[in-house]
Amino acid sequence: HVNTISVDERQAVVLEGANLLFSLKLKEAIQYFDLIKDKHPHYMTLYCVVIYTDTIQNKPTDKKAEEDLYQMINKCLAMSSSYCHLQINAMDDLFSPKQSKPNLFQMQNFAGCQLIAFTLLMKTSLQIRQENYIKAAVSFRKAYKFYEECYLIFTTTKDKEEVNQDYLHDILFGVGMFNFVISLIPPTFTFFVEAIGLKGDRERGFNMLKQCSERNSFTGIIASLLLQILYQFYFEDSLKAIAISESM
Repeated sequence: HVNTISVDERQAVVLEGANLLFSLKLKEAIQYFDLIKDKHPHYMTLYCVVIYTDTIQNKPTDKKAEEDLYQMINKCLAMSSSYCHLQINAMDDLFSPKQSKPNLFQMQNFAGCQLIAFTLLMKTSLQIRQENYIKAAVSFRKAYKFYEECYLIFTTTKDKEEVNQDYLHDILFGVGMFNFVISLIPPTFTFFVEAIGLKGDRERGFNMLKQCSERNSFTGIIASLLLQILYQFYFEDSLKAIAISESM
């Protein structure tokens, strides 16, 4: 059963809960999303985010809590799969059956591809933490492919001005983040990375993150935090890092 809560309503609900998280009111954020997590995979995804934060921050050595989180992430992926035209568990694109693509407005109404991509990033991070590097690489590539699918459908749509801007910026966050991160991979490994279908453009990725950071949304706030880190530690421009911090 697919519950089509409007994009505007979902984004407003998510932003309210995210503001609790970013205001360091973790307990309140957990309670907020716990009450609504079964209503839509968008809410379930944010519930996973706050539980992930709680587990890493407050239970760093609790293996049971970490395993519970892993199972919750898998449940979230299963829930989002009903809202997506692609298979999550296909090992490679070649084995994924070709299905008719939804249009952009169907994509933003269901948001399955974008939610799966973001959840796979959480799974990647957890798998790295557990030193499951091969599984992490598979999850990372899958997340890239889901974001790529979202962006492809956006770029091939004629009436782009009608797209919901929060949904668009959710996509820009993912595509921008991947482009920047992949571009940092040393040239020695570039051939291998491109061979498995990953490509990065540093300038393009950075500009997408900047564009996303201008939006008052969950991913907009995360993009701002990423830019703050990049300015501080990558570009070594502490003044811009401080300016972003003060504007949040």
